[in-house]
Amino acid sequence: MNKEKNFMSNKEQTNDQPSNFQDLAAVNQRLAVALAEQQRIAQLVIQKDLELYTLNDTLDRQVNQLKVLQLMVNEVRSLNNRDKALRLMARRLVQELQFSAVVVLLGPPPFTVGVKYSYHEIDTDELKRLPVIIKAFEKKIVYVDRLASAGPDEQALGKVLHATSFVALPLQCHQKFYGVFICALDDPYLRLSEHDREFLEIVSNAIAGTIESLDLEERQHYIDSLKTEFISIASHQLRTPLSAIKWILKMILNGDLGPLNAEQATYIDKTYKSNERMIELVNDLLDSSRIEEGRLEYTLAEVDARLLVKEILDQYRVLIDRQGVIVETNVDSGEPAMILADHDNLILALTNLIDNAIKFTPKKQTIKILVDHDRSFVRITVKDTGIGISAEDQQQLFTKFFRADNAKRMQTHGTGLGLFIANNIIRKHKGRIKVESEIGVGTTVTCWLPPAKGS
Repeated sequence: MNKEKNFMSNKEQTNDQPSNFQDLAAVNQRLAVALAEQQRIAQLVIQKDLELYTLNDTLDRQVNQLKVLQLMVNEVRSLNNRDKALRLMARRLVQELQFSAVVVLLGPPPFTVGVKYSYHEIDTDELKRLPVIIKAFEKKIVYVDRLASAGPDEQALGKVLHATSFVALPLQCHQKFYGVFICALDDPYLRLSEHDREFLEIVSNAIAGTIESLDLEERQHYIDSLKTEFISIASHQLRTPLSAIKWILKMILNGDLGPLNAEQATYIDKTYKSNERMIELVNDLLDSSRIEEGRLEYTLAEVDARLLVKEILDQYRVLIDRQGVIVETNVDSGEPAMILADHDNLILALTNLIDNAIKFTPKKQTIKILVDHDRSFVRITVKDTGIGISAEDQQQLFTKFFRADNAKRMQTHGTGLGLFIANNIIRKHKGRIKVESEIGVGTTVTCWLPPAKGS
């Protein structure tokens, strides 16, 4: 009887084996599917990482080009000598944007050399005789991104320039031609992109405008037209793609494209913050350009200064908590402090002041933001206990792109435009701004604004 039971038990185990194998096969199949899905998600994240890296690198170059363009405009404005202006612009392009050569030939043929700035020795006599240069003067853009695939005339120009890619553009302003602008790149791993070509067309127009304005003493017209082009380029070529990148990054961080591991999440978060800083820079550049051109519009209405400050603090609550600073304010109580102001522009000015205070104040230290008033003025005070500013640096605080030395050493991000923007907006409101500071003690920024009538 026992033998019969053992036989039956062994038979049952034998019958169970196919079922166990089927279960294992199903588990293996599910594991294979899960592994394939994980690999697909990983490849997608890597692909997006590469795309975002390329976009960020391109946008960083575009922002730098726009900064250099604005610097050139501001510097040329103070010059009254054509040769100095041309050399300054050529030097900026070569030294700060890493082009290998810039040549301006003044025409018509036979050309004279307006400026030559290059890492290589260029035979300008041979350059002036090349057919492709005549073609450029005759309103035909010569653009070569890869010398190896160019025609014989273009290859001859590349040889003289010692360049792997280049562009030759007519210098034209108001239907008048002044010569040829040539810009080259000598790098086997890089080439002039379509955006570089478009940017250099703007530079070419700037050079032609400089020549015309200095020759005819019409510099103001040139600056206005160039600034208009600058704003258009910044708006259309930077703001839209930066915003698109922001939302793509947000989707990835939120897991909409699949889960991220810790290393991927850290990398994407850093890219997101870098993109936010670039958006801030572009916005500051646009605001400063509008201010300089007088194109920042003001719609005045009676507003309560206390509520303006409260609105900014509400927006900055998360950052304040993250920084771990203590904010003391009196805006939640007291009588209204009415002023006649443009709400959005004054918010922009005060935001720059409060942002600086939060950024440069150590953790657990105090920032005081106070609003008080009488019949003569409304006073807004932002007092921090941060790193402070030296007396020497205080003399330049309202200069565009200026950042104090100790702020640079802290490696905090910033454009050097915040106080320039704030000062101009406060002055447009018939107010004034004052900075008092001591190294290691802190900084107090005080704004005085006229009260609204009847307040």
